[in-house]
Amino acid sequence: MTVGYQDGRIVPYEVLVEIFSHLSFSDVLSAGLVCRLWHDVSCHVLRHSRTVCLEGGGAERAAGLLASEEAAPFTRLVLREADVSARGPLAGLWSSAGPGLSVLRLLGCTVKESDLVQILSHCEELEELALVGCDSLFMTGNILSRDSAQQLSLPSLRRLDLSANRYLSDAILQRLLALAPGLEELSLRSCQIGFHPGIYRKFYPGGGAGAVSSSVLTFECVMAFVRERAAAVRALDLSDTNVEDGALADLAAVSELRLETLRLEGCRAATGAGLAALLTAQPRLAELDLSGTRADAATTAAAARLPRLRRLALRRCDRLPAAALEPLAGAALHELDLSENERLPADAAAAALPADGSQLRRLRLRALKLTADCVIRLAGRLSALRELDLSRCLTGVTDSSLQAICRHLPGLEVLRLSECHLVTDSGLTGLGLAGAGPDPAAPLKPNKTFLHGEAGAAQEPAEQPPPSALVTPQRSPHAISLRSRHEREIWSDAGRKQLVQSQIELNDTGSGISLLDLKGLVELDLSQCSRVSDIGVTHVVRHAGLRRLSLAHCPQLGDGAVALLGRHCPALEWVRLAGCASLTDRGLTGLVQHARRLKHLDVQGCIELTDASVRALMTHGASLQYLNVTGCRQVSCALVSCLEEALPRLAPVSRAGLDGAEPGHAPPPPPPPPAQGRAGQPRRR
Repeated sequence: MTVGYQDGRIVPYEVLVEIFSHLSFSDVLSAGLVCRLWHDVSCHVLRHSRTVCLEGGGAERAAGLLASEEAAPFTRLVLREADVSARGPLAGLWSSAGPGLSVLRLLGCTVKESDLVQILSHCEELEELALVGCDSLFMTGNILSRDSAQQLSLPSLRRLDLSANRYLSDAILQRLLALAPGLEELSLRSCQIGFHPGIYRKFYPGGGAGAVSSSVLTFECVMAFVRERAAAVRALDLSDTNVEDGALADLAAVSELRLETLRLEGCRAATGAGLAALLTAQPRLAELDLSGTRADAATTAAAARLPRLRRLALRRCDRLPAAALEPLAGAALHELDLSENERLPADAAAAALPADGSQLRRLRLRALKLTADCVIRLAGRLSALRELDLSRCLTGVTDSSLQAICRHLPGLEVLRLSECHLVTDSGLTGLGLAGAGPDPAAPLKPNKTFLHGEAGAAQEPAEQPPPSALVTPQRSPHAISLRSRHEREIWSDAGRKQLVQSQIELNDTGSGISLLDLKGLVELDLSQCSRVSDIGVTHVVRHAGLRRLSLAHCPQLGDGAVALLGRHCPALEWVRLAGCASLTDRGLTGLVQHARRLKHLDVQGCIELTDASVRALMTHGASLQYLNVTGCRQVSCALVSCLEEALPRLAPVSRAGLDGAEPGHAPPPPPPPPAQGRAGQPRRR
């Protein structure tokens, strides 16, 4: 098939489809706005991946558009806290869009039993169904018990998510499972499951010979499903339940069960021995989440022997010793999460990483005790990484370790460095590190332009001193500094900024390594990096494919860098600038004028913003779906209401802390910090 253009050129339709298939979701959507042909190609490419997400009032506004014949086809629908009643705004959607849906997720929605039966009767091709937090649906206990629901069937359903439903019972679970004879994945996360045998004997005094209980959900009912369909079940999620060793032993005793995904996050009742016994009986596991459990050395040893294991999460495992991580070095993992294991000794996480690191793609080490040397060594070994999370690694992420990351991990797509206070503009740009940099402990004379100029703006110095003037003067060995530690840090940061700015103006390349070497960066988190300023952000945050950016609570960030983010990063969709007190209307207006794909914007606590920023969003924020202006006291509630009317995709905006907000909507004051005792430890009362 070929398509001709008016200028005589002919482009095969199949070539366009192939090109579009390699683009990101946002790029395909933007390309579909070019012409009618490209719109048809984008619809063809996204026909199986388009997801429509509606929340609250947004569902009412978009219901008519989705039900029209001109709406683009979609196969996935997510509804959050929406009215899904028969007389609600979405009543006419199911007959038109239901037959083509493959995924339906109802999250905290208001839906009745009769309405659910009517909805599912139109969605016979569903492959995934999620009824999460729908307490009103299960409260009566009569769901799917009437004659009208007896003929209902979902033969294509493979995944069923019933998380966070406190009224779920054995009778309801059996009826839902009967709808899906080919079910492979079941999630009962945060459900109140009775695991103790005494609970089963109380509600089934005859040993289960009587009617199924509609008052309690027992683990025996779950096990009946597992035993009956053991050959088909591939994934099980029992996170945040009281599953214990006896229940894990029952799962391990099912000989035909071959799980590929197992999630037991937050299951504190199970011991390491029980977890190890279950893992030994499931050799086909590819994804395992044991976060928040009592995993120990026996558990990790059993996990390391799983030949197909590719994803492993061990977050917040308080009893995990350092020796338990060594067996994981031999596993062929693609994704490893060891975050928030604060009891591990320094650099213990390095023992869990393979020697070559050629297969590891995602590594999350949030809030671990790491040194800069350890991070440098890890960066040299893990050249295939695509995601790296080192947030709250207070001593491990420095300018030198950040330079090693930029040098050895050129394929990195996600980099999270939140609360890494030792990162400065020098680490981002590579300037001021090679010999000429100032001593961090030495008091340098700062350039007044950066201290007393426009808030946060990267201005040019009025009089640029020669390079020799930037060298730290020799101090007398008998001199005593009367400055506090905080004052010395302020002077040191100001001198470092002066040095970086001077090298930029002299076209000095410094180390030659900067954040620009991560050319494929998609997500960057520098929130609470207090030493990062406009200079570093302006000169290195220039990534054409960057979609998610967090610069929240960076006190040295202002209008100079924010105004240029839209030009330097035109693909931005998610931006967080909360707590940037120096940000004004000029910076935010410059951002939204060029970031036309912006969907999520968080400027909570930016007290200098006024109604001018809201007007800029009304003019340029057509794609905006979420906005947080809590605490922006110069923004009026009336104009926010006008913004919600002008942008139909925008979710309801909180008025807390705005000009004209009701006193009851004001945010509560933050709790006072705990009194500090010796060595910075909170005092016991």
